[in-house]
Amino acid sequence: MGGRSRPRIVGVGCYDPPTMRADTETRYWLREARERDLDFMFEVKRSGMRPYVEATWGRWDEVEQRARFVANFTPAYDRVIVTAAGDVGSLCVSWDEEPAFLAALYLAASARGAGLGTAILRDLQAEARRRGRALELRVLLTNLPARRLYDRLGFVAVATTETHTRMRYEPPRGAPRPS
Repeated sequence: MGGRSRPRIVGVGCYDPPTMRADTETRYWLREARERDLDFMFEVKRSGMRPYVEATWGRWDEVEQRARFVANFTPAYDRVIVTAAGDVGSLCVSWDEEPAFLAALYLAASARGAGLGTAILRDLQAEARRRGRALELRVLLTNLPARRLYDRLGFVAVATTETHTRMRYEPPRGAPRPS
């Protein structure tokens, strides 16, 4: 797919929110991914991204997509998103880069549209403010629902390629910077 790839960092840079959301619709926590989560995490990615990959490149190559996913899967780095309903998605964010980089946020179809993705992104923005760091992500040009969400939450387009838009959330000026 070209462009910036998922960070390959083992055991560092993971974000675990200190508390869960208070409302029941968006209550979640993160746990470290394990090898046994690989199939679930890939299925969640496939279910969410396949239509946009097909719209962008004209096809979804299962073998290629799976190989890329497995090559970038780092159990100590990736997180599984968990709610009262069980495992519902995956998250990969690196705070070790400048700016910090959200490499993946995928939710199962059953968890979409209820505010969970918004809650997770708002928590990541709060963590960016706490750290005094910008947070970037990439979104496929064809993934208009995700793009609208990022726009609504204050991410700004900073670069565009033939396939992706790179977007950035910049904490407000005067936000505390760690010493």
